[in-house]
Amino acid sequence: MTPDFIDQSARLLHQARMTRTAVHLPARCRPTSMDESYAIQSRVTELMGLPLAGWKIGAASKTVAKAEGADTAVSGRLFTPNIHHTPASLGIDMFTSFRNCEVEFVLRTGRVIPASTSAHSRESIRDAVDMLFPAIEIGDSRLSDRATAGFLAVCADNAGGTHLVLGEGIKEWRQCDLALQEVSLQLNGDLVARGSGADVMGNPLNALEWLVKQQSELGRDIPSGSLIATGSCTGINMAAVHDWAVADFGELGSVEIRF
Repeated sequence: MTPDFIDQSARLLHQARMTRTAVHLPARCRPTSMDESYAIQSRVTELMGLPLAGWKIGAASKTVAKAEGADTAVSGRLFTPNIHHTPASLGIDMFTSFRNCEVEFVLRTGRVIPASTSAHSRESIRDAVDMLFPAIEIGDSRLSDRATAGFLAVCADNAGGTHLVLGEGIKEWRQCDLALQEVSLQLNGDLVARGSGADVMGNPLNALEWLVKQQSELGRDIPSGSLIATGSCTGINMAAVHDWAVADFGELGSVEIRF
């Protein structure tokens, strides 16, 4: 892995983020492995210098993984200034290429989950969560050739992560079977997608467990107060300018965005 190559790639993606202008990564700047993708992603995060809110998990569902040409889930970072609350109004100047609405369960840690050389138990990971939020993650791309750039380049571009809109937090979330919880997405009053927590690695808690394992292998703790967007339950759904998106989580609440 060449530091100059990582830095050049990161600076192009960082510039694209700052100017909201998609960039074409030249061949010499394209990652050829997941390690290179994450190294570029980390360097972009350093260049942005924004406070971190947590992580997003991409390609956690079979539907999205197939659409992305991915053979594994990936993680990206959530930045505090890009966290919003329902009802949200997000301007056109906040996006570069598109607005991909993904209905997701977001889990918040109430204590540190330390990096560990041994596997954390499902119970300890579950016990570390103090709040659940219904949410819509809005994916975007800084890649001008997003459709053909390949999954490694998408991963380098923060796995497509951009903005996150949260609904009301739920403290008593353990009373709900997240795998069975149904969700839906409407655009301009029309139902466009349905899903459930089972669409995300069988259960959003499985996605959280995957992220904890990944970060432990990198020697990273999950800080207290971290938000984990566990992956799309409703696939890929593009919203146009002036669209109105509503995610319905049944008794767990709803999330509303106007673009």
